[in-house]
Amino acid sequence: MFWTDLPIEDGGELRYRLDEMQLIIRQNGDELTLASLENNQEEPPAEEIPWSRFVTGSQDIKIRLTPRTPDKPVVVNPEHPVQILPGQ
Repeated sequence: MFWTDLPIEDGGELRYRLDEMQLIIRQNGDELTLASLENNQEEPPAEEIPWSRFVTGSQDIKIRLTPRTPDKPVVVNPEHPVQILPGQ
């Protein structure tokens, strides 16, 4: 699911659960709408969700979720070791 291109059909919707966040992506023509919700909250009606709108200029849209590294060093102490493979 991550690091691969996922097509989204016109009028379609993708939903992802990432730890304590839910990401909702909808396509309508050349427009994408995105929203994020906390997993522990009950989903409000669609008209009450704070959506962000993006115009893509194309109806052939693919979604790819990738990690983004910070521009400054970060020191963390994870509960479990994490290794990122070369080229990822």
